[in-house]
Amino acid sequence: MSRINRRAFVQLVVASAAAAARVEGEAPQMRKGTRPRGTPTDPVLIDPLRPWPLTLSEADRRAVAVLCDLIMPADARSPAATALKAHEFVDEWVSAPYPEQQGDAGVLHAGLAWLEGESRRRHERSFADLGSPQQRAICDDICSLRHAAPEALAGADMFSLVRALTGAAVWTTQEGMDDLGYIGNTPLSSWGPPPGEVLRHLGLGRDDV
Repeated sequence: MSRINRRAFVQLVVASAAAAARVEGEAPQMRKGTRPRGTPTDPVLIDPLRPWPLTLSEADRRAVAVLCDLIMPADARSPAATALKAHEFVDEWVSAPYPEQQGDAGVLHAGLAWLEGESRRRHERSFADLGSPQQRAICDDICSLRHAAPEALAGADMFSLVRALTGAAVWTTQEGMDDLGYIGNTPLSSWGPPPGEVLRHLGLGRDDV
């Protein structure tokens, strides 16, 4: 499976959701006279000559890049998220001219503002300029929506969003699929029974399969 074009992925997700809405009746935003290209009635889904402008500032992109690598750092099996351009995917996503993505943009901007304010309150420095232990300490307070303090909910909402988008960005690359062990529809020369340890775990013998 070749590397997936991320902009096509964003557009395809949005177009699919819009198509589903039309099954039950055309959604209100679809009835307006003007709408972004790439909808079911104007299906330009993979044409790279029609990009939307990216909207994150350089400071926001730096903060998002740090978050992506804290969420998915490099390890022995795979590169860091930013090496797979996860931060660029986040920028693409929240810059898309569609209602869901624009809602996510609001979540991201509110959370990044909280993150910057909290960083300066604790350390008098921008979040992207902090050392890794300081960055991790702040993220530890917002990595769970359930346990985040009320005053940190904007940061927790943002962290949850960036975590989901980072996963989508990484796991739609060949490197990410390799890390998961996903091989797709690969032809096999033969098909054998499950391994013996699996059968023993299930309390089955080879005669049971």
